[in-house]
Amino acid sequence: MKIARSIRRCAVVGSILLISGMIVSTPAWADEQASCQEVSVPVAVAGDAHARIAGSLCLPEERVDAIQVLVPGATYNRIYWDFPERSYARYAQDHGQATLAMDRLDTGRSTQVDPQLVTVQADASSIHQVIDALRAGKVGGQRFSRVLLAGHSLGSIVAVDEAATYHDVDALALTGFSHFPRASFLAAVPVILKPTQTDGDPRLANRPVGELTIDGPDRKKSFYAPDDADPKVVATDAATKDTLTANELTSFPTYQLDMNRVTAPTLIAVGNKDAAFGCGPAVVTLADCSNQQVLRTSEQPYFTNARTLDTYVQQGSGHDLNLSNHYRQWFDALSTWAAHHSH
Repeated sequence: MKIARSIRRCAVVGSILLISGMIVSTPAWADEQASCQEVSVPVAVAGDAHARIAGSLCLPEERVDAIQVLVPGATYNRIYWDFPERSYARYAQDHGQATLAMDRLDTGRSTQVDPQLVTVQADASSIHQVIDALRAGKVGGQRFSRVLLAGHSLGSIVAVDEAATYHDVDALALTGFSHFPRASFLAAVPVILKPTQTDGDPRLANRPVGELTIDGPDRKKSFYAPDDADPKVVATDAATKDTLTANELTSFPTYQLDMNRVTAPTLIAVGNKDAAFGCGPAVVTLADCSNQQVLRTSEQPYFTNARTLDTYVQQGSGHDLNLSNHYRQWFDALSTWAAHHSH
């Protein structure tokens, strides 16, 4: 199988694979590529019938029928997928693939709604409406017949809920994610998540009550492997951080009930030094996800209805695969997998 051969090539280099759109200004970090457009998709969600999901639509030179919808994790917006000098959206575009890197509700340029109404389920509903718009040709003036949904961390949990509820995606990639959050990370969450009003970042100081974020030092500790944190990347990460809502946090454990309702081909990807998620088979014996087979064995019981289940472990990486110093290997692996499911 072609994907298997491509995946094995990734292993050799140190990896193991197992929105009607309205164009406005282009983000400052994207000005090197005029072909990426700012789009805004109308959605009715979270008590707001006129909300909008904003994102960057990056199209390759040649028209394609498939698009990857990229969902960021907690305290991130689309920049996670379109990071300066480490942009998966630009990498995919250069490899002939279309992407939509989106801002979740209450983040980036998407509509700010009542944080009390923003849950994982509300996020999933908004993404479902974006996918409908993409298929109907209401985003960027092009219809996409195949939609691949990729999430990071909380974005993966949202993606699970979307795919399990609406069954409208052709493939599902879950990154920075497993069924087994580490006990040490769960214990740290109430400490590292701070209300935006007390975080000290003036960009976020006027956000409404109910929005949370993580400061720079805690980001480095939680999201990066100790020997895999580029100081420039960590600084940019802290300077562009965003939020999650308290109700996204409290509603996310429901994803564990959704996994076996996922039917789309699925990829699960983690770093072997992820401080947030590990591998089973039991929480009390939680282990590092050291390789492809360990991760697959850990996750297979929870994805019994997925058409296929592939797994990928990026050696040397922590929680944020895209921001790892090994990002090129990871981008190649994800792009290869996406290409296989784009036809």
